[in-house]
Amino acid sequence: LSSTLPRLILHFDVNKTLILSDSAGSRTTEDILKQSLQQSIYGTMKEHPSEVRSTFGTETKKSEGKIHSPPLEEHLLVNNWIENIQHHNENDVAEPLFDYTHHKYNHHKDFEHDTSHPHYMSLDTYIHEYLFPYRAEYPEGTSKALILEDRQKQKRERKRVTEKFAQYYYTHHRHAYDKLTEALKYENDKSCFILPAFFRLMLWLEENNRLYSIVFRTFGDMHDIEAITTEFNQFCRGEHPQFPHNVESLRTKIIDMDDKDSFGFFHRNDERTLLVLGEYNQPKRIDAEFRTQDEHKLHKVIRGEQSIYDYLMQATRSGKTLALRDFYSYWSWKGEKPLAGKVFLIDLEESTTLQIFFDDNVSIEGPQGRGIVDLRDAKTHKHLEPQSHYMGLYLQDVLPIYSITNPSYFIEAVVESEKRFLEEGKGESKS
Repeated sequence: LSSTLPRLILHFDVNKTLILSDSAGSRTTEDILKQSLQQSIYGTMKEHPSEVRSTFGTETKKSEGKIHSPPLEEHLLVNNWIENIQHHNENDVAEPLFDYTHHKYNHHKDFEHDTSHPHYMSLDTYIHEYLFPYRAEYPEGTSKALILEDRQKQKRERKRVTEKFAQYYYTHHRHAYDKLTEALKYENDKSCFILPAFFRLMLWLEENNRLYSIVFRTFGDMHDIEAITTEFNQFCRGEHPQFPHNVESLRTKIIDMDDKDSFGFFHRNDERTLLVLGEYNQPKRIDAEFRTQDEHKLHKVIRGEQSIYDYLMQATRSGKTLALRDFYSYWSWKGEKPLAGKVFLIDLEESTTLQIFFDDNVSIEGPQGRGIVDLRDAKTHKHLEPQSHYMGLYLQDVLPIYSITNPSYFIEAVVESEKRFLEEGKGESKS
């Protein structure tokens, strides 16, 4: 069977996908678990919370009479832990106008609902996209300092509501949170850092003699890469205390930070996309210049989507592991839109190599169309839409609540993507 399967290039976001911390977002494991539970609770927004924003920078005001939510009387089903809860007081977990429904959210791949419908969404989406959304655009000339101040204010409000939710949830459904925290511990009661499901994926790929490469992708700084590299390399050497093995071929996956072709950063703006190798400290300005005459100071600068695609295809052909830092400033400046996110270049005509991008924010529900992955055709340079068409094929939207509790989570995701790849006639036999 392996002779008919494609070579794999697996792009993994780091924070909230492989490790449950987020230095770039200043979020702890506890913060991420809280948000993961919010992402698993679905309900119906009864009407849009009306807000008054007369001018930029003024306080946001909710419409009168909507500060407290009315009693919510329908059932709430939380993932595989089915609970019937009733809300009878003004201290309900939900902010105004959000009504829980009886829908069961068993597994996000099996659960079908119209994500474009404005009234049906997760509690997390309601908080982030309707109660306290980031502004999609700012008046021309608005300083970065004011934009940052505005977004920090929204983050504080989101955190306030999240804490309110957590307090209620811990009181009434602590077993669900406890189940997640227990799943993050090994048998010796030691907490894991990289999710076990990731290591199980690599062992499965080796057992099946698959050709594959891992590409770590993150908005975070060098600290994130150094932290994950230590445990990753320990695993590849067979020295991980929880995953001992004698798989010699895994040693070829060790990431060598002395090899300047193994790491680098993207830099993007409206005019061009660059991949700079051998460096990790990227300039924050989106208008930073990389002049040709200065390139001798850098190890290697690759310009343009097609050239970057060609490099990544060639660099990973031997199974080499890469660590690439994506450009947060551009994504943030563009209102967190997918077309400014982590650039992910594919060739729609490629039939022997399948690339898959795993990220917890591939797409973000809500009216603003936010998302973190810029799926782009390497030949035409065009952003591929709708991204929903490529979900379960080139894109895997990771939900931590399942990647934590299901040891085969990433294996199942790869199998799903390969099935679609072969069904579309893209796999070719190499025999």
